[in-house]
Amino acid sequence: ALHGLDWQAVYDRYLPRLAHVQRREDLNDLLVQMIAELQVGHNRVGAGDVHQEARVPVGLLGADFRIVQGRYQIARLYPGDRLDP
Repeated sequence: ALHGLDWQAVYDRYLPRLAHVQRREDLNDLLVQMIAELQVGHNRVGAGDVHQEARVPVGLLGADFRIVQGRYQIARLYPGDRLDP
């Protein structure tokens, strides 16, 4: 028994939650909760077919702002590159 745990009892407690797992991320979360029963600092769950969101490139507003009377106010706009020269 690891750390004196009754693993059959842990299994029995987590088994009903398995029915709610729909994605690999859900399974990883469930495994993390279950392994946390060990109360150790170094444990890890990883791998599997975890969904990765596609990175979407974004731009940032080239501006400085200030807060005036509790509202944002643009203080300065910085010129950027022209999209269509």
